[in-house]
Amino acid sequence: MLRLVTGPFHPTLETRLVQDLRALKSKDPLASLAIVVPSDQLRRSLKRLLILQEKLPLLHVHILSFHQLALQVDRERRTREGSGSARQMDLVSDVFFEHLLRHIGQRRMPQTEALRLSQLPHGAWPALWASLRDLKDATVDSAVAVRAVEEGQFSPEDGDKLKGLFTLYAAVREGSAALGVGSPDDLASLITPFVPASPFMRGLHELWYYGSYDLTQTQLTLLEALTATLPVSVYFPVEARPAYGFAQQFLERYLYPIAGTNEVPPSASTDRAESDAGRVPVAVEVRNAAGIDDELTLVCKQVLMLVETHGYRFDEIGVVGRTLVPYQSALTRIFDQHRIPFTSTATVPLLQDPAIKTLLHLARLKGNGLHRPAMLEVITSPWNRRLTSPQGGVPARPDLWRLAVHALGITRGEEEWRRLAHLGRLESCAATDVESSEDPLHGLSIDEPQLRLLWDCLSPLIAGVTTLPESGDYGSLTDAFCALTEDHLAIPLGESDSVEEAGQSDATGDVTEALAGVLAQLRGLDRLDVRITWQEWADTFEELLGRTTCVLAPPSHTGVHVLDAMAARGVGFRALFLVGMNEKIFPRFIHEDGFLRDSHRLVLSETLGYKIDQKLQGYGEEALLFELLQASARERLYLSYQRADAAGRPLAPSGYLDALQSVPRAAEPQSLFAVPRRWKDRAALPLFIPPLLTREEHTVSSVLHGHEVSALLTAGGRDGEVFSHGLAAQSLIESGVPALNAYDGMLTDATAHWTRISEHGVSPTALEAYARCPFQYFSAHVLDLESVRQSVSMELSPPAMGQLCHEALRHCYLALIRQGWVAATSSPAVVAAEVTQAVTQAFTAYAMTHGTGYALTWQLAQETVRHLVEATVRFDREAAATSGFIPVECEIDAKGVLQDGTTGDVIALRGRWDRLDRHPLSGALRIIDYKYRANDRVEAKDRQLLQAAVRAQRLQPALYALMAVAESGEQAHSLQPEQVEFVYLLPQGMPAVERASFAASCWQGASGPMLSRTMQVLLDGIRSGRHFIVPDAAHCDYCEFATACRKAHQPSLWRLRRSPLAGALHAVRLQKVARD
Repeated sequence: MLRLVTGPFHPTLETRLVQDLRALKSKDPLASLAIVVPSDQLRRSLKRLLILQEKLPLLHVHILSFHQLALQVDRERRTREGSGSARQMDLVSDVFFEHLLRHIGQRRMPQTEALRLSQLPHGAWPALWASLRDLKDATVDSAVAVRAVEEGQFSPEDGDKLKGLFTLYAAVREGSAALGVGSPDDLASLITPFVPASPFMRGLHELWYYGSYDLTQTQLTLLEALTATLPVSVYFPVEARPAYGFAQQFLERYLYPIAGTNEVPPSASTDRAESDAGRVPVAVEVRNAAGIDDELTLVCKQVLMLVETHGYRFDEIGVVGRTLVPYQSALTRIFDQHRIPFTSTATVPLLQDPAIKTLLHLARLKGNGLHRPAMLEVITSPWNRRLTSPQGGVPARPDLWRLAVHALGITRGEEEWRRLAHLGRLESCAATDVESSEDPLHGLSIDEPQLRLLWDCLSPLIAGVTTLPESGDYGSLTDAFCALTEDHLAIPLGESDSVEEAGQSDATGDVTEALAGVLAQLRGLDRLDVRITWQEWADTFEELLGRTTCVLAPPSHTGVHVLDAMAARGVGFRALFLVGMNEKIFPRFIHEDGFLRDSHRLVLSETLGYKIDQKLQGYGEEALLFELLQASARERLYLSYQRADAAGRPLAPSGYLDALQSVPRAAEPQSLFAVPRRWKDRAALPLFIPPLLTREEHTVSSVLHGHEVSALLTAGGRDGEVFSHGLAAQSLIESGVPALNAYDGMLTDATAHWTRISEHGVSPTALEAYARCPFQYFSAHVLDLESVRQSVSMELSPPAMGQLCHEALRHCYLALIRQGWVAATSSPAVVAAEVTQAVTQAFTAYAMTHGTGYALTWQLAQETVRHLVEATVRFDREAAATSGFIPVECEIDAKGVLQDGTTGDVIALRGRWDRLDRHPLSGALRIIDYKYRANDRVEAKDRQLLQAAVRAQRLQPALYALMAVAESGEQAHSLQPEQVEFVYLLPQGMPAVERASFAASCWQGASGPMLSRTMQVLLDGIRSGRHFIVPDAAHCDYCEFATACRKAHQPSLWRLRRSPLAGALHAVRLQKVARD
């Protein structure tokens, strides 16, 4: 027997449920009752209502979900029939069915050709399974559906596709039955025949369905079986309003026939009239904000106002959105800032957890060939077992590990990673032809203990990954991955082996529990009996992780109820906040099924009699949800929408807001409140009074009012002193005082740096850096800043090519000098052999510390360097016939002095000459400095070295002319060079080598005073600590300190243009040389 009770949730259905329960218990306090509800949230809400508010005893009263009822009956079925004879069914997730569907699709079944399963993209399989699931939930008979297609009841043009779809559906049903797996609806269908014999059911006096407004065909069949077994009451939410049309249609079509009536029960009309008479007026307000953060902030302020001013409890307030996905990232942060406790059905993807990301990187290592980003994420993660317990007492420095790996150019592959061991001589390796006395770790920002610790982490990981099986079944590959994880990561994997538990829900409360469910699902795929590769296993692992979620705030928490609309059905609140009232959010955007169109669904429903809804009927359910949510607010209803997103792009409000004009319960006219974006405009609003401000907002407000906030920040765990210092600096930086200040680079005391220069000397490169931009010099030579962002490239950069050219030229020229320059260069065969060997040495040494990159670009780079070295040797051999200079040494340290006209002291100069040439007769010296030009362009300042030196653009030639060899020896020369030459190496140039010369005699000529004046301006600037910014597109675009520079800051540029100090440097750049 089925009894129908209809009306709105509040107060009709709630009141009738309480009255009926009280009447039942008054007759028999031990009467057993089961109340079936559609959601866990409604189950908890009913318990609070009956126990806390109504003070009713719940002895023998079971409040459970539909699925919990099915599990209870199934346990009894298995016990009664015996574990051996009873039909077993394990619950699996949608992912299992999708893999089963792909497996069936690979068999090329007859009549499925029109579906083109072999061409189906990866993302289409879930959509295909969703269509088949709708057919399965409606218990469609595939044979009947195929016959309807053949009889022409569907459109002819869709006949072949529908035949294929129904055939595939039949195969999936047969396959799942053979494997003993199913969905919750399959379980309900399995237990339906056992309902009359169920001890649990026979022990019940009554069974009540509460709050459901739609059931699947399987659930309806179970309901019919229950009504034949015991008295059943259905408390169905419906009213005589257009918004209830979706529920009314289900009531009339499916529940009335079961109840044996075609009319609304008389008690429902009476209840509805009573509810209308006793309806409490609800205050309705509509608000809008810009962005999710502002919308949630507005909600939190009003919640605090209700609690602090109107005496509400947190658990009497609800915050509901059609979906909470857009609010995932901001929900916890905003509520915690306002110190508001909450419980929520919002979930976060499992892949957002850092530990899970590390696991995925570990799983991907075998397939991506030990790719550098994934390897670094694993070995530097805080869960690395060897990182958490380092050997030898050496604290790990993952930051140095990253820098070293980037500097070595390691990208992927075991051989590349083993260069770390070869470099630190941590394991035996084959001897190479490279002879070097230099420290192999020089320039890598890592010492030997750290390198050893890095290798101790890497070597077992590489060994573990390389020994993973290439292929296998899902279970064996999962076990291999778990063993690898246990060896290297301290991440608990859980101990869940139950596929049934893993398939029950997509959202889990704990990360470990969720991960255990994912691994259980992977093992459950063994039922398919397929052999897969490791890459396919890793893809499935990532897919499962991406589709598994964890609850943001578990139900065990108390506080404000933050729910999605489906979970909030039937739950009442004193005050309700409906958020996200924007178009395509509420109502959600609905589109037709791509495989089973609404026209096909209409035939299945209206002609063949199956309960399968049309997709576009979902808009009717959206209207019903909105109506139910409005009715769940007993006193206050706040609706909010975003007028724009956080970036300022306008958004449209929901059309449902227009219907509020006709809400009969509104006690006052609808009010519209917009939250301004500017903080100063918010300060005067009632919701932003000081008692309602968060710590962050209070700090901002204090700063805007000019109050001291360092103590407030310190009390909140922030560094208040640093903030106060930054605030003072900001006010000085933005000031309108025309003089350059300390934050423009004017040091108050540069003594320490000048003392260091006086003791160790200054290099021409450093002076050029100061002339180019004093701030760049300050960053590199005073603060010694280094970039922490290593550029990653598989090709050789221009600086790397320049380094390789220098090394190859050094090796080649030293070999030719040892053999006798004149004799050796006269033999083309000797030159070719030495060039080849020099290039090989240079590239081999570079590969040991930087890698090779792409094979093709590596080979092309070697050919380019070989071509440039050959051209340079040929050029020098031909030039020696006229100049008489021949090479005598390479890479020589030199030093000299520079007169400081301001103090009368001398400044030490230091440098390193690329090559030293000597005239065999006069003994005159010539300095050669190589310059690699990737763009094959030699500018005017590169050719006119004297002019460039006077303008401080090219200082190396002029300063090299003042130097002599630093150390005495057999090849040493105490004389200063007669001239300095730049040799430009042009990879694609014609010719490939060009020269430019600077005569040392220029210091004694008419240009000498100009050179001295240029040097003096630079020395005075460094000594005085003038490190202002000098923007110039020529060097700003490639400056590694650009992120710390204020070159686009208008007040700084305004002061710079008015500064005589910057003017003096600018005047140097405009000098013209006199004829010597």
